[in-house]
Amino acid sequence: MKILIAADTYAPDVNGASYFAQRLAAGLAAEHEVHVLAPSRSHHSTSAQATGGVTEHRVRSMPVLLRRGFRICPPAGLQRRVRAVLRTVRPDVVHIQSHFLMGRAVLRAARALGIPVVATNHFMPENLLHYVPGGAAVRRRAHAWAWRDAARVLALADVVTSPTPFAAALAESAGVPGPVLPISCGLDLDRFSPERDGARFRRSHGLPSVPVLAYVGRLDPEKNVHELIEALALVRARWDLHLLVVGDGQERERLEALAAARGVAGSVTFTGVLSDAELPEAYAAADFFGMAGTAELQSLVTLEAMATGLPVLVWVYGGAYRLGSADAPDYNGGALARTGAVVVTANHRVGVEGWAELDGAPANRALLDVAATLRWVQEEIAAFGGDPAQVTLFGESAGAGIIAGLLVMPTVTGLFSRAVLQSVPGTWFTPELARDVTAELVAPLDLPGSAAAARRRPAAAAGGRAGPAGPPAAGAGPLGPGVAHPRRRSPPVVDGQVLPTDPWTGLSAGAARDVPLVVGHNRDEWRLFLALGGQVGAVTEQMAATAMRVFGPGPTPETRMRAAYPEAGPEELFVLAHSDRMFRVPSLDLARAQTAGGGRARPVRAHLARAGRRRGGWAPATPSTSRWCSAGWTSGSGCSWLGSPPRRAVEVSAQLQAA
Repeated sequence: MKILIAADTYAPDVNGASYFAQRLAAGLAAEHEVHVLAPSRSHHSTSAQATGGVTEHRVRSMPVLLRRGFRICPPAGLQRRVRAVLRTVRPDVVHIQSHFLMGRAVLRAARALGIPVVATNHFMPENLLHYVPGGAAVRRRAHAWAWRDAARVLALADVVTSPTPFAAALAESAGVPGPVLPISCGLDLDRFSPERDGARFRRSHGLPSVPVLAYVGRLDPEKNVHELIEALALVRARWDLHLLVVGDGQERERLEALAAARGVAGSVTFTGVLSDAELPEAYAAADFFGMAGTAELQSLVTLEAMATGLPVLVWVYGGAYRLGSADAPDYNGGALARTGAVVVTANHRVGVEGWAELDGAPANRALLDVAATLRWVQEEIAAFGGDPAQVTLFGESAGAGIIAGLLVMPTVTGLFSRAVLQSVPGTWFTPELARDVTAELVAPLDLPGSAAAARRRPAAAAGGRAGPAGPPAAGAGPLGPGVAHPRRRSPPVVDGQVLPTDPWTGLSAGAARDVPLVVGHNRDEWRLFLALGGQVGAVTEQMAATAMRVFGPGPTPETRMRAAYPEAGPEELFVLAHSDRMFRVPSLDLARAQTAGGGRARPVRAHLARAGRRRGGWAPATPSTSRWCSAGWTSGSGCSWLGSPPRRAVEVSAQLQAA
């Protein structure tokens, strides 16, 4: 197809409409013959083939006094020159980028020659009102006239587009015959991505090691950059912040003077216009992006900033579904954030408040809490430098179980793109079992299992706030605390509404085939619970044999486990049997389910060799190789139980963060 693009602003002009026309021409030239009609950079008209196979027809122009570097084609002779180019090129379709002098001349000539016309509107009168002399009344009349003029010209096109649904509705409300089609200006994601080297830009431009707020665009009145400088002066009264201003324009000297007058000149860097290679790095160097303009139809620079945004990590803590908090020291996201990510931690309800099946309350309230966090991330994370299209959920133990549930919840589809699950627990309740557990929980309080009754009961009567796990309940079985007592647990409930199915079934059916997973477990998961239950050094041969018979694999589980671990003593075999049943097998089965459903999953096993291991037994249990510290390794915060972690743990931590 032969396509002619007409633009009142084109290279080397610096603005969104110019950039869009350039990218459109280059993209179409890959499969079509493309011509561009645009103002020349002199008083002469020229036609020549530019790079990329695009033929540029430049029409004589003159500078605009109020806009430095901007040129327009004078009306005299313009129609004749445009008609001559159209007759020579004979395009199949014409695409005009504005309704101004060049655009309207090409539109009229194309209609006279019977050539179909597509018109894209990048115009808002607010971009020009700063240049209109007179008061508010004059500007209101100018605003109304500008829209009437635009509507009158655009009505002649066969198809009208605008960059966003809001821009399309605005054009229709101003009188442009609809439908105006919303078609984004798009973005080159090869240029603008989180992989750009912001650190190099900071070094080369001498930016300080403090949070940086960036502005990119023209320094002209309608962009209101002065408001960013005024805001900087206020913010710096309490917080250290640096303003990076990328671009040039007629306001630059006034803005530099304003920064000096407000006492923040040393906290503002003006770079001028950057090269195409350096601009993406400027976005990557910034922590925040600011846009004070009020006349932006789509704002390409905002899209560029968002595309260069950092990946987002959302942490979901564990705690047996019964306890936990996002502010635990081992969950500090500072180290991960310093690697180049935005880390989000948020609380969710635990225990009875989060999971108990109560009449009059939705099931799986903790899942709903995390879903609400994900929705907040999608709406707000760009303001913190994060990319809402690059959200990774990661969590351990009950946190991994919550993520497993979210993977098969239709209401959160699309809210995250990847997930890392460490130590997935395998316990999920049916509604009937959940109601039985709730009845047993509230029986000592002489209450029905309902949300209303729970609200009426004082917190102290219900056991107060959640705390660390207590000693085993009376009558605990030989397998250790909590295993034989489901009433002590409050896992997710496959209720058919919030959670339509269990994760293994849902993933096998392809519920999250587009979400890549890393599913990990620790070899010695149960060492933590051994310590919490006061059983270190107290495991007998009988306890180990019972654990292997109940939890081991195959028809002869004890024999198989002793053959697999010939040097292991009773305590190690006890821990391995519990670890396999409670976490390793559910984690591996989850990874298998994901791949069976057409998705991708990578299983990972963590195991630090223990110093002092001896034949027939092992070194005294410490948390360093248990599942407790897996969260600290991932976040880079270490493990608060250990003090200085082993060298190998530090190496593993660095590998996990880099991944």
